[in-house]
Amino acid sequence: MSRLLPNSAISRYTVNSGNLLFRENYILYLINLVVSAYRLGSYSVLTHIPHLADDINLKELVGNETQITLVDHHVLSKRLDFLTPYVREIIDHRPLDKQQWKYNSDIKTLIKIVGSCGTLIAQRIKDENEGIEFFYMYPTCADLLHSVIILDTVNFSKEVNKATPLDREIIDYLESILKFENCEQTRQIKLEKLLKARSDVTSLTSSQLLRKDLKILEDVFVPSFPILVKEFLQKPKALEAVSEALNTKNCTIAVLLGMDLNEGLKRDVAVLSPFCPERGEKLAKFLQDWSQPYLELVPEAQDCVYFKQNNLSASRKQYMPALKEFLKN
Repeated sequence: MSRLLPNSAISRYTVNSGNLLFRENYILYLINLVVSAYRLGSYSVLTHIPHLADDINLKELVGNETQITLVDHHVLSKRLDFLTPYVREIIDHRPLDKQQWKYNSDIKTLIKIVGSCGTLIAQRIKDENEGIEFFYMYPTCADLLHSVIILDTVNFSKEVNKATPLDREIIDYLESILKFENCEQTRQIKLEKLLKARSDVTSLTSSQLLRKDLKILEDVFVPSFPILVKEFLQKPKALEAVSEALNTKNCTIAVLLGMDLNEGLKRDVAVLSPFCPERGEKLAKFLQDWSQPYLELVPEAQDCVYFKQNNLSASRKQYMPALKEFLKN
């Protein structure tokens, strides 16, 4: 098995991405989260990596032997497009974007529509790496994947409606290894702790919250919040932070997506375009009319830039096709 980079090397080579990068006999984990996040922090996993991980020069690292596995996405950003020839495997639960598919024909893929990418990772281990033996040797991995699936599916909430039969199959498989005394109770306790940790953004500034979970599609800036957008907009200098982020990322429109699960699931949306208001208004109208699926946006402000979202199943994954279609026109 390839050995992990020593702590000092990992500290020097970190990046804001979602991939696993292999170099020679080393494995470099490239992540897009704050590594003090609840589940990682509770297991002291990767605590030596700096919190802000976006300053690596990957062009200095890649070579002929480089192999990359993309996890939880399969379209590289323009900034990372040069890595395309090195991608050898993809594990993702998003709909396949055939227009952006640029990979070699021999690439290994596990792409299925499921509620959690953690489900596919667990299946990959289960099917190809004698999973029971692996998970018994590394129960922390089983527990982390179990936690991810519980959080992503909101413990198989019918209201959220994200879970699939495969998610249920894998969660049952992991629980057969973890052997909880009361599986239902353990799931609920985990969910409550994870939701509390995810929604605790009190230590983050408005600018940091905009970067916490971010996608950019051409010139559209799409952050997703673990709180409602209206709560974000009440934070100090929130609008100034949006304008600054748009300017920094060379974007013209921000589509802010909020979610709250403290008292039942709620979602809201804001479309902000301070430098090009007319284009922002066109996008807001386009999203209101979008029907694949209907987002069920209800205007909550006279200028129609802030909406309550009644389709509670629609997350950012459902917004991205709409945004791509808007950008075509």
